[in-house]
Amino acid sequence: MHHKDIKAIIRKQLKTHYLGWKRLKKHEKKALSQKVLDEVLSDCDFRKEVETDKLII
Repeated sequence: MHHKDIKAIIRKQLKTHYLGWKRLKKHEKKALSQKVLDEVLSDCDFRKEVETDKLII
């Protein structure tokens, strides 16, 4: 998984599960985002090879 994919998953999860995100204080946001990051990273398999399109020049 690419860094961009992980960020997109985290953003999507924060938007759907924590609707009052803008009203939370900074330390609450940090704690929640760390919790979500840990959940997402536990589901990711980093041993798998990254597949990308090959450029032919």
